[in-house]
Amino acid sequence: MRLTLAGGGRKTTLNFGQLAEGAVRSVNLQAYANQGFRLSASSENGGRMLPLDPAAKGEGGWQIPYAVSINRAPYYSLTKEIATNIAAAATTLQGMTIPVDVRIGSIAGQRAGLYRDVITVKIEPGG
Repeated sequence: MRLTLAGGGRKTTLNFGQLAEGAVRSVNLQAYANQGFRLSASSENGGRMLPLDPAAKGEGGWQIPYAVSINRAPYYSLTKEIATNIAAAATTLQGMTIPVDVRIGSIAGQRAGLYRDVITVKIEPGG
């Protein structure tokens, strides 16, 4: 089993520019497997982007929630790790493209600045 970003690589940055509630950015994963598989996803900050500025981060309370959709499934928060079955059998030699969409939640009352979170997606046997 192997999971990469479509186009190559193992990590990327989704830049939302000036944040707007409901804004969506997407990335495609490319999965290769010789059996059924599922993906699990987790967030370093529990489904919230936190400020990069140490002073703002230290103040607490500043956070931008977001939701994730994997393979066009409904959006869900990454407050805890989730797992979703993707394929019941092996992929073709070309692999399988899996879209991942990230949608920004409410930004009301949040401090201006740069915000960040890290999402980790793993491939595991199953399906």
